[in-house]
Amino acid sequence: MSELDKLLELLDSHDDTIRHEAVSALGKITDERAITRLVELLKDPHPLIKDEAVNSLVRIGDESVVDAVVPLLYSNEVYVRNISLEILSRLGEVSIKSLTNLLDEEDVDVLKFVIDIIGLIGSHDPVPEMISLLKHPNANIRSAVAVTFGNIHATEAIDPLVEGLSDDDEWVRFSILEALGSIGGPEITEKLLDIFRAIDVSRIAALDALSMLAAPEDCEKVMHILASPGVSHILSVDTVVKFVERFTGHISDSDKSIFLEILSGKLHEADLYEQHDILRGLAILGDSGAIDTLLLFAVTKYYQEDTRILLKDAIIASSDTDKIVNAIRDYPEQILVFVEALSEMKDPGTVAVMNEVLQKSTDTRVRNVVVEGLGNINTTECFEPLLAVLSDSDSKIRKTGVRALAALGDERAVGPLFDLATSEQYNDVIEVIGEAINTFSDDSVLVPAIDLLKNDSEKLRVVAAECLSGRFCDGAKGALETSLKDKEAPVRSAAIRSLATFEGEEIPALIASAFGDCEKEVRLSALEVLAARSDSDNFIITALSDEDMWVRFKAVNIIGEKKLEDAEGKLIELLGSDLVPVKISSARALGTLGAKAAVEPLKAFIDHEDQNLKEAAIQAIEQCEAV
Repeated sequence: MSELDKLLELLDSHDDTIRHEAVSALGKITDERAITRLVELLKDPHPLIKDEAVNSLVRIGDESVVDAVVPLLYSNEVYVRNISLEILSRLGEVSIKSLTNLLDEEDVDVLKFVIDIIGLIGSHDPVPEMISLLKHPNANIRSAVAVTFGNIHATEAIDPLVEGLSDDDEWVRFSILEALGSIGGPEITEKLLDIFRAIDVSRIAALDALSMLAAPEDCEKVMHILASPGVSHILSVDTVVKFVERFTGHISDSDKSIFLEILSGKLHEADLYEQHDILRGLAILGDSGAIDTLLLFAVTKYYQEDTRILLKDAIIASSDTDKIVNAIRDYPEQILVFVEALSEMKDPGTVAVMNEVLQKSTDTRVRNVVVEGLGNINTTECFEPLLAVLSDSDSKIRKTGVRALAALGDERAVGPLFDLATSEQYNDVIEVIGEAINTFSDDSVLVPAIDLLKNDSEKLRVVAAECLSGRFCDGAKGALETSLKDKEAPVRSAAIRSLATFEGEEIPALIASAFGDCEKEVRLSALEVLAARSDSDNFIITALSDEDMWVRFKAVNIIGEKKLEDAEGKLIELLGSDLVPVKISSARALGTLGAKAAVEPLKAFIDHEDQNLKEAAIQAIEQCEAV
């Protein structure tokens, strides 16, 4: 019995492993019987057998395989057709002759498969025969040919592709555009420009193609076309905006006027998506000539949030603050987008009108934007209007005013901010006041902050303590030391955090004194700030004796992170006496330290019922023994 006969017999085995090995071995035999059997196995119920049959056919890789697989393209089973596509494409150039012979196939499904396979192989040999298919009666075939030409960068097909831009089918034209874009090159641009001698449908397609392919240096040639009579009315919004994007930096003032005329003329009648494109295009152009169109659109159209943002950007790009100001005064009910634009433009000359809006408008959103805008403008003229905002009845406006005053940085705001803090009823506003006060200098903040530490309000005392952070003077330090004895834990914690910003040998001891505090949150605050310092290691170790398990747990984690070797003995002690969470963190810390003395105590936990402790102990032992 021959080797081939043995392998063919093994294919009937009930053992799939044996069958798989036989299929693989057949890939080394160039024989018609082997190929026939492998093709049959492409329908085998076992996926691994099917996959290996594909691989074996590809390994054989000659024209006899192609001849055996091509008929599968006619199968009614999708899987079989797909697997034939895979095999023929993997066979590469060996398949090309047979595939080329199929380009006159009447079955459009088979023909499309053939075209797709040629594209996957990447061969240019069939291109001359395929060019005629750009005029095939089936649009799917014409589109597939265009896609393949793009995939293989068939420069020899440029002329037929450009001619195909007059195709009646939109999808075919789109496929041709993508193909031309993939091929690229100045030759294409010139040919597209020549199309303007043709009928309108070709001109439209050529313009679409140019908007994706033209280089910035082609701007002058393209603009000459766009300025031609009758061209602007056939241009799509998308095409015009693409030209604007592509030619940015190369557009002359006269070119801008052409784009402005086209885009402005289309804005009011455009659908939503076109409106967005037009507004983006006008923003890119950044020409004051667009402002009248934009303002008219703003006051006569209803638009959603996303449209308003694009409209605002276009208005800002027009840079005509005088007309924006006039629009605010002429259309007081429709001014949100205008004040948003002025807020971002930061023009000191608009402070007066912004203040007018602030005084007259009842729209919270508008007033909030105005307050933000005054903070953005950042001139001394903004101070009084912003100061008045601190008395506003709306807490959102007060909060925005506080932030704006902080951005302004005028020290005169400190006193009013402290006054507001003492009268403010909302905690979120008080927090923002504290953040704002922290931006001002020591000279203006120190005395009122120390006085505020005596206030009856716990929240205000917290703010005061936070305001003393980083104020490196004896007065601030002394006030914070006193606050370590405050009756409320949040104030004591805030004092600890602020003291941590100070330098000095005595600071770690002051913070560590909080380990005697009756509240766990205060002791945890002390641990957190000591962990960030380099002069506090011994104090951190003392926290291992804390009465609360979670304080000890946190201290152990910090010791592991900082690799404090002096804590080794105490950690080993915790292994034997503490609760499971602390034992787990202690094991991990000892592993990080590479503590050899911990190996034996750790072995006591390698069979522990708590899986986390068991794993932590085993890993720690490995780390310690590796040192």
